[in-house]
Amino acid sequence: MSTIARKLAELPAFAGLSEDTLRASLRFWSLVTLPPDAPLFTRGEPSTGLVIVLSGRLRAVGDRAELGDLGPGELVGEVTAFLDGARSSATVTALEETTVLSLRSSGLLALRRQRSPLYDALLGQALTTLCARVRAVNDMVLSQGVIADPDLSLPPAEPAAAEPPPLADLLRRLPGQAELPERLIHELTTAFTAQAMRAGQRLVLEGDAADCAFVVAEGQVRATRALPGGGNITLARLGPGDPFGVNALVDRSPRSATCLAESDGWLYRVSAAAPARLSADGSLAWRETLLATLATQLRLANHLLDAPGADADFRAEARASGALLGLPLSGGVTNPVVPAALRDPLRPPREGAPVAE
Repeated sequence: MSTIARKLAELPAFAGLSEDTLRASLRFWSLVTLPPDAPLFTRGEPSTGLVIVLSGRLRAVGDRAELGDLGPGELVGEVTAFLDGARSSATVTALEETTVLSLRSSGLLALRRQRSPLYDALLGQALTTLCARVRAVNDMVLSQGVIADPDLSLPPAEPAAAEPPPLADLLRRLPGQAELPERLIHELTTAFTAQAMRAGQRLVLEGDAADCAFVVAEGQVRATRALPGGGNITLARLGPGDPFGVNALVDRSPRSATCLAESDGWLYRVSAAAPARLSADGSLAWRETLLATLATQLRLANHLLDAPGADADFRAEARASGALLGLPLSGGVTNPVVPAALRDPLRPPREGAPVAE
Protein backbone atom coordinates (compact mmCIF):
# COMPACT_ATOMS: atom_id res chain seq x y z
CA MET A 1 0.00 0.00 0.00
CA SER A 2 1.37 3.45 -0.93
CA THR A 3 2.07 6.15 1.65
CA ILE A 4 -1.00 8.17 0.60
CA ALA A 5 -3.27 5.11 0.63
CA ARG A 6 -2.01 4.20 4.09
CA LYS A 7 -2.60 7.75 5.38
CA LEU A 8 -6.14 7.73 3.97
CA ALA A 9 -6.89 4.36 5.55
CA GLU A 10 -5.78 5.65 8.96
CA LEU A 11 -8.33 8.50 8.95
CA PRO A 12 -11.51 7.80 10.99
CA ALA A 13 -13.67 9.48 8.32
CA PHE A 14 -12.71 6.75 5.86
CA ALA A 15 -13.07 3.78 8.18
CA GLY A 16 -14.78 0.95 6.37
CA LEU A 17 -13.76 2.02 2.87
CA SER A 18 -12.11 -0.74 0.91
CA GLU A 19 -8.47 -0.69 -0.11
CA ASP A 20 -9.61 -0.77 -3.75
CA THR A 21 -11.72 2.37 -3.22
CA LEU A 22 -8.79 4.24 -1.70
CA ARG A 23 -6.33 3.00 -4.31
CA ALA A 24 -8.60 4.16 -7.14
CA SER A 25 -8.45 7.73 -5.80
CA LEU A 26 -4.67 7.99 -5.43
CA ARG A 27 -4.10 9.92 -8.65
CA PHE A 28 -6.18 12.80 -7.29
CA TRP A 29 -4.30 13.22 -4.00
CA SER A 30 -0.93 14.75 -3.16
CA LEU A 31 1.06 14.88 0.06
CA VAL A 32 2.17 18.43 0.92
CA THR A 33 4.37 19.71 3.76
CA LEU A 34 4.05 23.40 4.66
CA PRO A 35 6.79 25.28 6.53
CA PRO A 36 5.80 27.59 9.42
CA ASP A 37 3.88 30.72 8.28
CA ALA A 38 3.25 29.30 4.81
CA PRO A 39 -0.23 30.18 3.44
CA LEU A 40 -2.59 27.38 2.47
CA PHE A 41 -5.68 29.41 1.50
CA THR A 42 -6.18 33.17 1.15
CA ARG A 43 -9.44 34.84 2.10
CA GLY A 44 -11.48 35.88 -0.93
CA GLU A 45 -9.58 33.69 -3.35
CA PRO A 46 -10.88 30.59 -5.11
CA SER A 47 -9.13 27.43 -4.00
CA THR A 48 -8.02 24.45 -6.01
CA GLY A 49 -9.38 21.79 -3.65
CA LEU A 50 -9.63 20.61 -0.07
CA VAL A 51 -7.05 19.28 2.37
CA ILE A 52 -6.98 16.96 5.36
CA VAL A 53 -4.49 17.82 8.10
CA LEU A 54 -2.20 14.90 8.98
CA SER A 55 0.21 16.60 11.38
CA GLY A 56 0.99 20.10 12.66
CA ARG A 57 -1.45 22.97 13.07
CA LEU A 58 -3.10 25.60 10.89
CA ARG A 59 -4.73 28.89 11.88
CA ALA A 60 -7.80 30.39 10.19
CA VAL A 61 -8.21 34.18 10.29
CA GLY A 62 -11.04 36.25 8.82
CA ASP A 63 -10.84 39.88 7.77
CA ARG A 64 -10.35 40.98 11.39
CA ALA A 65 -11.16 38.07 13.67
CA GLU A 66 -9.21 34.92 14.45
CA LEU A 67 -11.55 32.01 13.73
CA GLY A 68 -9.62 29.13 15.26
CA ASP A 69 -6.89 26.54 14.86
CA LEU A 70 -7.07 23.31 12.88
CA GLY A 71 -5.24 20.11 13.74
CA PRO A 72 -4.75 16.50 12.64
CA GLY A 73 -7.78 14.83 11.09
CA GLU A 74 -9.58 18.10 10.29
CA LEU A 75 -10.96 18.97 6.86
CA VAL A 76 -10.08 22.39 5.41
CA GLY A 77 -11.34 24.08 2.24
CA GLU A 78 -14.48 21.98 1.91
CA VAL A 79 -16.71 24.93 0.95
CA THR A 80 -14.64 26.08 -2.02
CA ALA A 81 -14.07 22.49 -3.16
CA PHE A 82 -17.73 21.43 -3.15
CA LEU A 83 -19.49 24.67 -4.13
CA ASP A 84 -19.48 26.47 -7.45
CA GLY A 85 -18.26 30.06 -7.28
CA ALA A 86 -17.44 29.95 -3.56
CA ARG A 87 -14.31 31.67 -2.30
CA SER A 88 -12.28 31.10 0.83
CA SER A 89 -13.92 32.74 3.84
CA ALA A 90 -10.64 32.83 5.78
CA THR A 91 -6.89 33.00 5.33
CA VAL A 92 -5.34 29.75 6.53
CA THR A 93 -1.62 29.54 7.38
CA ALA A 94 0.66 26.98 9.01
CA LEU A 95 1.55 27.67 12.66
CA GLU A 96 4.31 25.06 12.49
CA GLU A 97 5.54 22.53 9.98
CA THR A 98 2.31 20.94 8.80
CA THR A 99 1.65 17.98 6.51
CA VAL A 100 -1.64 17.73 4.64
CA LEU A 101 -3.30 15.49 2.08
CA SER A 102 -4.54 17.68 -0.78
CA LEU A 103 -7.41 16.72 -3.13
CA ARG A 104 -7.91 18.77 -6.29
CA SER A 105 -11.42 20.05 -7.06
CA SER A 106 -11.30 18.24 -10.40
CA GLY A 107 -10.54 15.03 -8.51
CA LEU A 108 -13.49 15.57 -6.20
CA LEU A 109 -15.83 15.96 -9.17
CA ALA A 110 -14.34 12.85 -10.79
CA LEU A 111 -15.01 10.85 -7.61
CA ARG A 112 -18.63 12.02 -7.74
CA ARG A 113 -19.02 10.98 -11.35
CA GLN A 114 -17.62 7.56 -10.45
CA ARG A 115 -20.14 7.30 -7.58
CA SER A 116 -17.15 6.55 -5.38
CA PRO A 117 -17.88 5.72 -1.72
CA LEU A 118 -14.98 8.08 -0.97
CA TYR A 119 -17.03 11.01 -2.31
CA ASP A 120 -19.88 10.09 0.04
CA ALA A 121 -17.44 9.92 2.96
CA LEU A 122 -15.94 13.32 2.10
CA LEU A 123 -19.41 14.87 1.74
CA GLY A 124 -20.44 13.49 5.13
CA GLN A 125 -17.28 14.84 6.74
CA ALA A 126 -17.80 18.23 5.08
CA LEU A 127 -21.36 18.43 6.45
CA THR A 128 -20.24 17.57 9.97
CA THR A 129 -17.36 20.06 9.76
CA LEU A 130 -19.60 22.88 8.53
CA CYS A 131 -22.19 22.23 11.25
CA ALA A 132 -19.51 22.54 13.92
CA ARG A 133 -18.06 25.71 12.37
CA VAL A 134 -21.44 27.40 12.01
CA ARG A 135 -22.22 26.63 15.64
CA ALA A 136 -18.82 27.92 16.84
CA VAL A 137 -18.98 31.17 14.84
CA ASN A 138 -22.60 31.78 15.90
CA ASP A 139 -21.57 31.46 19.54
CA MET A 140 -18.69 33.90 18.97
CA VAL A 141 -21.03 36.41 17.32
CA LEU A 142 -23.55 36.25 20.16
CA SER A 143 -20.89 36.34 22.90
CA GLN A 144 -19.46 39.54 21.41
CA GLY A 145 -22.87 41.20 21.36
CA VAL A 146 -22.74 41.81 17.62
CA ILE A 147 -26.51 41.68 17.27
CA ALA A 148 -29.26 43.41 19.17
CA ASP A 149 -32.88 42.34 19.43
CA PRO A 150 -34.01 42.94 15.83
CA ASP A 151 -37.26 44.54 14.82
CA LEU A 152 -37.97 42.05 12.06
CA SER A 153 -41.49 41.76 10.78
CA LEU A 154 -43.38 40.04 8.00
CA PRO A 155 -46.65 41.00 6.33
CA PRO A 156 -49.68 39.93 8.37
CA ALA A 157 -50.36 36.22 7.92
CA GLU A 158 -53.43 35.24 5.97
CA PRO A 159 -55.94 32.89 7.63
CA ALA A 160 -54.64 29.33 7.42
CA ALA A 161 -55.94 27.30 4.50
CA ALA A 162 -57.52 23.90 4.94
CA GLU A 163 -54.64 22.31 3.00
CA PRO A 164 -50.93 23.24 2.86
CA PRO A 165 -49.51 24.78 -0.33
CA PRO A 166 -47.55 22.47 -2.67
CA LEU A 167 -44.17 21.49 -1.24
CA ALA A 168 -42.35 21.37 -4.58
CA ASP A 169 -42.64 25.15 -5.03
CA LEU A 170 -41.18 25.71 -1.55
CA LEU A 171 -38.28 23.30 -2.11
CA ARG A 172 -37.28 25.19 -5.24
CA ARG A 173 -36.41 28.15 -2.99
CA LEU A 174 -33.75 26.21 -1.07
CA PRO A 175 -30.09 26.72 -2.04
CA GLY A 176 -29.16 24.62 -5.04
CA GLN A 177 -32.58 23.07 -5.57
CA ALA A 178 -33.64 25.42 -8.36
CA GLU A 179 -31.16 23.52 -10.53
CA LEU A 180 -32.45 20.03 -9.72
CA PRO A 181 -34.35 17.94 -12.30
CA GLU A 182 -38.10 17.77 -11.73
CA ARG A 183 -37.91 14.03 -10.99
CA LEU A 184 -35.61 14.67 -8.02
CA ILE A 185 -37.74 17.51 -6.65
CA HIS A 186 -40.74 15.17 -6.81
CA GLU A 187 -38.78 12.45 -5.02
CA LEU A 188 -37.64 14.83 -2.27
CA THR A 189 -41.25 15.77 -1.51
CA THR A 190 -41.84 12.15 -0.41
CA ALA A 191 -39.45 12.65 2.52
CA PHE A 192 -41.67 15.37 4.07
CA THR A 193 -44.99 15.26 5.89
CA ALA A 194 -47.40 18.18 6.33
CA GLN A 195 -48.08 19.40 9.88
CA ALA A 196 -50.56 22.05 10.99
CA MET A 197 -49.43 24.69 13.50
CA ARG A 198 -51.46 26.93 15.79
CA ALA A 199 -50.67 30.46 16.96
CA GLY A 200 -48.66 30.34 20.19
CA GLN A 201 -47.57 26.72 19.68
CA ARG A 202 -43.98 25.94 20.69
CA LEU A 203 -42.51 24.06 17.75
CA VAL A 204 -38.97 23.42 19.01
CA LEU A 205 -37.28 24.24 22.33
CA GLU A 206 -33.70 25.47 22.69
CA GLY A 207 -31.49 22.75 24.16
CA ASP A 208 -33.83 19.87 23.31
CA ALA A 209 -32.64 16.83 21.39
CA ALA A 210 -33.26 17.21 17.67
CA ASP A 211 -34.22 14.63 15.08
CA CYS A 212 -36.10 16.62 12.42
CA ALA A 213 -36.22 19.89 10.51
CA PHE A 214 -39.08 21.98 9.14
CA VAL A 215 -40.00 24.20 6.21
CA VAL A 216 -42.60 26.91 6.83
CA ALA A 217 -45.35 26.38 4.25
CA GLU A 218 -47.89 28.94 5.48
CA GLY A 219 -47.96 31.37 8.40
CA GLN A 220 -45.20 32.86 10.55
CA VAL A 221 -42.67 31.47 13.03
CA ARG A 222 -40.54 33.45 15.51
CA ALA A 223 -37.15 32.12 16.61
CA THR A 224 -35.63 33.20 19.93
CA ARG A 225 -32.53 32.37 21.94
CA ALA A 226 -31.92 32.65 25.67
CA LEU A 227 -29.38 35.26 26.81
CA PRO A 228 -26.74 34.36 29.44
CA GLY A 229 -27.96 37.13 31.75
CA GLY A 230 -31.61 36.19 31.42
CA GLY A 231 -34.32 37.01 28.94
CA ASN A 232 -34.49 36.12 25.26
CA ILE A 233 -33.44 37.64 21.97
CA THR A 234 -35.48 37.38 18.78
CA LEU A 235 -33.17 36.10 16.06
CA ALA A 236 -35.53 35.78 13.12
CA ARG A 237 -39.10 35.79 11.93
CA LEU A 238 -39.70 33.12 9.33
CA GLY A 239 -42.30 32.88 6.60
CA PRO A 240 -43.24 30.57 3.73
CA GLY A 241 -40.23 28.80 2.22
CA ASP A 242 -37.99 29.31 5.26
CA PRO A 243 -36.52 26.14 6.84
CA PHE A 244 -35.43 25.76 10.46
CA GLY A 245 -33.70 23.09 12.52
CA VAL A 246 -31.56 21.89 9.60
CA ASN A 247 -28.55 20.98 11.76
CA ALA A 248 -30.61 18.09 13.11
CA LEU A 249 -30.37 16.46 9.71
CA VAL A 250 -26.57 16.37 9.93
CA ASP A 251 -25.35 15.89 13.49
CA ARG A 252 -28.50 15.84 15.65
CA SER A 253 -27.01 18.51 17.91
CA PRO A 254 -29.34 20.10 20.52
CA ARG A 255 -31.66 22.82 19.28
CA SER A 256 -29.90 26.19 19.16
CA ALA A 257 -33.12 28.21 19.41
CA THR A 258 -36.76 28.08 20.44
CA CYS A 259 -39.26 28.46 17.60
CA LEU A 260 -42.85 29.60 18.23
CA ALA A 261 -45.78 29.81 15.82
CA GLU A 262 -46.94 33.43 15.57
CA SER A 263 -50.00 32.49 13.52
CA ASP A 264 -51.97 29.48 12.41
CA GLY A 265 -50.44 27.82 9.39
CA TRP A 266 -48.67 24.81 7.96
CA LEU A 267 -45.21 23.27 8.19
CA TYR A 268 -43.52 20.49 6.26
CA ARG A 269 -41.52 18.20 8.53
CA VAL A 270 -38.57 16.01 7.52
CA SER A 271 -36.99 13.54 9.94
CA ALA A 272 -33.27 12.85 10.06
CA ALA A 273 -33.99 9.28 8.98
CA ALA A 274 -36.24 10.13 6.01
CA PRO A 275 -33.53 11.00 3.42
CA ALA A 276 -32.03 7.52 3.90
CA ARG A 277 -35.12 6.14 2.16
CA LEU A 278 -34.48 8.19 -0.98
CA SER A 279 -32.77 6.83 -4.07
CA ALA A 280 -29.02 7.22 -4.36
CA ASP A 281 -29.47 10.30 -6.60
CA GLY A 282 -32.11 11.81 -4.32
CA SER A 283 -30.04 11.32 -1.18
CA LEU A 284 -26.96 12.79 -2.84
CA ALA A 285 -28.87 15.85 -4.09
CA TRP A 286 -30.35 16.46 -0.64
CA ARG A 287 -26.98 16.21 1.15
CA GLU A 288 -25.34 18.56 -1.36
CA THR A 289 -28.17 21.05 -0.81
CA LEU A 290 -27.64 20.88 2.96
CA LEU A 291 -23.96 21.64 2.35
CA ALA A 292 -24.88 24.74 0.32
CA THR A 293 -27.22 26.03 3.06
CA LEU A 294 -24.63 25.50 5.80
CA ALA A 295 -21.97 27.23 3.71
CA THR A 296 -24.22 30.27 3.32
CA GLN A 297 -24.86 30.39 7.07
CA LEU A 298 -21.12 30.35 7.69
CA ARG A 299 -20.50 33.13 5.17
CA LEU A 300 -23.06 35.43 6.79
CA ALA A 301 -21.99 34.65 10.35
CA ASN A 302 -18.32 35.19 9.47
CA HIS A 303 -19.21 38.57 7.95
CA LEU A 304 -20.96 39.65 11.14
CA LEU A 305 -17.99 38.53 13.21
CA ASP A 306 -15.51 40.32 10.96
CA ALA A 307 -17.56 43.52 10.67
CA PRO A 308 -19.54 44.20 13.86
CA GLY A 309 -20.27 47.64 12.45
CA ALA A 310 -21.75 46.14 9.29
CA ASP A 311 -24.51 48.10 7.66
CA ALA A 312 -28.03 47.50 8.90
CA ASP A 313 -29.22 45.98 5.63
CA PHE A 314 -26.61 43.21 5.70
CA ARG A 315 -27.20 42.48 9.38
CA ALA A 316 -30.94 42.31 8.76
CA GLU A 317 -30.26 39.90 5.87
CA ALA A 318 -28.16 37.69 8.13
CA ARG A 319 -30.76 37.66 10.90
CA ALA A 320 -33.71 37.16 8.58
CA SER A 321 -31.94 34.31 6.81
CA GLY A 322 -31.32 32.54 10.08
CA ALA A 323 -27.52 32.88 9.96
CA LEU A 324 -27.47 32.98 13.76
CA LEU A 325 -29.88 30.11 14.18
CA GLY A 326 -28.42 27.20 12.33
CA LEU A 327 -31.02 28.02 9.66
CA PRO A 328 -30.35 27.99 5.93
CA LEU A 329 -30.64 31.01 3.71
CA SER A 330 -33.87 30.98 1.74
CA GLY A 331 -36.85 33.07 0.77
CA GLY A 332 -36.13 36.28 -1.08
CA VAL A 333 -32.42 36.51 -0.22
CA THR A 334 -30.06 35.53 -3.02
CA ASN A 335 -27.75 32.60 -2.33
CA PRO A 336 -24.60 32.75 -4.48
CA VAL A 337 -23.31 29.26 -3.75
CA VAL A 338 -24.75 26.05 -5.14
CA PRO A 339 -23.25 22.58 -5.36
CA ALA A 340 -20.70 22.59 -8.18
CA ALA A 341 -21.85 19.13 -9.16
CA LEU A 342 -25.29 20.48 -10.10
CA ARG A 343 -23.70 21.79 -13.29
CA ASP A 344 -23.33 18.10 -14.13
CA PRO A 345 -26.84 16.53 -14.05
CA LEU A 346 -27.32 13.51 -11.81
CA ARG A 347 -27.27 10.50 -14.07
CA PRO A 348 -25.55 7.10 -14.00
CA PRO A 349 -22.13 7.14 -15.73
CA ARG A 350 -21.92 5.26 -19.02
CA GLU A 351 -20.22 1.90 -18.78
CA GLY A 352 -16.58 2.41 -19.72
CA ALA A 353 -16.96 6.18 -20.06
CA PRO A 354 -13.76 8.16 -19.42
CA VAL A 355 -13.60 10.14 -16.19
CA ALA A 356 -12.78 13.83 -16.57
CA GLU A 357 -10.21 15.26 -14.19
